[in-house]
This record gives sequence, structure tokens and C-alpha cells, in this order.
Amino acid sequence: MSASFWYKLAQALLSGKNSLVPRGVRNSLRFSPLYLHLGMKQALATIEAEFPNVKFPKLELKVDRRDGMYRHDHPAHYFYVAYSALACIQVVLTKQSGEAFSSVLDLPCGHGRVSRALKAAFPDANFTSCDLDEHGVDFCARTFGATGAHSNVDPRKIRIQAKFDLIWVGSLFTHLSSDRWSPFLDLFNSILAKDGLLFFSTHGDLVVERLERFPKFYGLSPEQIETVKFQYTKGGFGYADYRNNPGYGFSLSTAEWVQSLLRLNSFDLASFMPAAWDKHQDVWAVKPKTTQ
Repeated sequence: MSASFWYKLAQALLSGKNSLVPRGVRNSLRFSPLYLHLGMKQALATIEAEFPNVKFPKLELKVDRRDGMYRHDHPAHYFYVAYSALACIQVVLTKQSGEAFSSVLDLPCGHGRVSRALKAAFPDANFTSCDLDEHGVDFCARTFGATGAHSNVDPRKIRIQAKFDLIWVGSLFTHLSSDRWSPFLDLFNSILAKDGLLFFSTHGDLVVERLERFPKFYGLSPEQIETVKFQYTKGGFGYADYRNNPGYGFSLSTAEWVQSLLRLNSFDLASFMPAAWDKHQDVWAVKPKTTQ
């Protein structure tokens, strides 16, 4: 079959016309270089329109077949999420007039959804990828040349000795109860370089609105949603475990609550970007607290 035939099939699949593509072909096509390239192209056009003053690189297209973030997503959105994380970082770098990073940690890295954007933007940096998913860590090591570090639910047991100019923590705190935040912040403080930047995401006001509009999206029961919203309104923080998954769930946190915790854990705020990552999660950029 001709290249134009496969191109038309890929375009049909990307446009949501799944009925035009047989299931067997559809499953094979989703991981083809052509389909991934077209998805990245769509994502690049979107992010460049949103950030015309930021230069975005092309991304590594190899995706692991066990990558749940990709398997349950549209490729254009998958790559857009990667670019969106990079946009948050580049905006802060522009304000700080900083130089490119030489050492980068992605925790949790998953199968490298954001790592691929960081690697493309900072190709000469030393990368460390850390996650509970060993397959994901191994994929990042093979594909992006990262040093693999297997994570732990107890951050005191995570063995990372290096110091990092950039630490990206995408959607970790969004799944943790309040008592588990400080131990992770302690870990990041201990491995963040003196002039380094820690970026992490949280669920804030926008997600409260989304809970009301899309109650099934976040995997909580109606009773849990009401409880989490009540806790958020009254105390600035709400949390509920996912069903049959104790210790891992969904959190909401106000900007005031997070800032208070950052002060307690010796961080200075560099930037707060509401709903900046994927037009969804709030993004924080913080630095080690300077001593007077």
C-alpha cells in the first residue's frame, strides 16, 4: 500500500474518524512513526500559537507500548502535555534570565511524557528519571539516555545522590495526602542545587470547578467529591483515597496552603502559574530559601 494511503488513515484516526480505520490497523497505526509525527505536529502548532515568543524543539517520537498516559490519550494531547510543561519552565527561565540546565530530575517520570520535552530542550544536561514503575524508568534510560532511579512511596528511601539544577515533579502532590508532602519536599530540598529550580503541580480552583462539571473524570464517588471540596473550602486542603488504593488518591490545595507549607520547608517562591500545565494543574516554581 502507498505512503499516501497510510497518511490518509493516520489523518482519519487523528481527526477522530475511528470508524474509517479497521481496529487491527488502528492499534498498529497508533505507535507508527507517521501517526506519532502527525500528533506531535498538531501539538507543536497549538503550543507555538499560545507561546509565540518561546522556541519549542521537535520531540523524540518513540513511545513505549506500556505507556498508559499515551494509550488512553490522543497523541496530539499527549505531546501537548509535554510541551506545556516545557512552556512553564521556559517562561520562568525568561523572567530569571537563567542559563540552560546541566542536571535534570523528572520524578515521577512515568514513561517519559515530559522527559522527552526536557531532553529536547536541554540536550546536553545530565538526566535522571525516577518512578515506581520500573518499566517506565528503564524506557527513559534507554530512550533519553537518563540515569534510572527507582522510586519509593517513602521518599526517605529514595536513593539519589546527585544535585539538580532543575527538578520537574508533575502530578505527584496531586495524589498525596497532606502528611506526605513535607517528606517529599525535604527530599527535593536536599538534592536541589543552590541556584536550582523545583517545579511541581497541584490541583487548585480550576479543578474544583471541573469536579462539579465532570464528576466522573477524577475517579471519586459523589460523597468523596463533596468531602474533598468541603475540606478544601474550610482548611485549604482536601484529600480522598482512590477506591481500593489506600495511600494514593486525589488532593486539592489552595495557593495559601501551599505557600505556607513552602515556607515551613525552606523554599522561596519564584513563580506561581494557575492552571498552567495543560490548562489544568497549577504549577509552582520554587528555589532553596536564601539565608540572610
